[in-house]
Amino acid sequence: MLEKYSMQYYGPQDGVTKDQLMLLIKDINLDGSFGKRLVKIIENNNRSIEYYKNLLKLRVILEYKELISLIENESILEALEKLYADLDTKKIDAKSVDLNIKSYLTTHIEEVFQDGNHLIIEETIKFCLRFSGGITNWNQILMNSERNYLIRHFEDLFRVLRKKDEHIRTLINLALLPISKINFDHQMDIALSIRRKFESEFSLYQQALFDYFNSREFNELNSVNQVNQIKSVLSKRFLGINGEIYLKDGLSN
Repeated sequence: MLEKYSMQYYGPQDGVTKDQLMLLIKDINLDGSFGKRLVKIIENNNRSIEYYKNLLKLRVILEYKELISLIENESILEALEKLYADLDTKKIDAKSVDLNIKSYLTTHIEEVFQDGNHLIIEETIKFCLRFSGGITNWNQILMNSERNYLIRHFEDLFRVLRKKDEHIRTLINLALLPISKINFDHQMDIALSIRRKFESEFSLYQQALFDYFNSREFNELNSVNQVNQIKSVLSKRFLGINGEIYLKDGLSN
């Protein structure tokens, strides 16, 4: 039913929002019971991943309600007002959908991340950050997230989890270890931000740097990239005097 709808709201000025709104109007006009069918998405809760995707899409459709004040076409206004009236009758609003999303994530977080859909994972992480106080399974979220997502959202995740000591240390270790050529610069930035307050985690990162510079992954880089990475580490003074001597010897060779 909602296959063509987006799981992300791009804001009132975006062209995607305009296209999605036109799709919504078209579906409402073609199906007089479209609003009632949306209601069934929540009422017929089968806890599948498709149910979760539809919740994300319904959440976006509810956000389009803010666009009503910008619409002058009477027929479009009437169609939208009827849709939201049908949803209001069943007490379906952003708050109720958010509660259903929270409930789903409490017991099905692994399925969400295993689905592999980039947009689903992005929207899920953003949702968890926004409603962090109601999220209780952070460890599962962190352990099931690919490292790229943890690195991309590290600053926000760090801000939310800094009061949950066991989770913040998990986040840091998952983001920093092992070191990879793809995320090398981002991992350096993260290490720089935590080096003073998380000494044990930073110490693990230091050792990981030595391992990385002796790894096949590093040796397969071209010489320019090798030199740039070593110089970057030297500029941050991550490894102490002995470490710097070791890296400088590598440069001279």
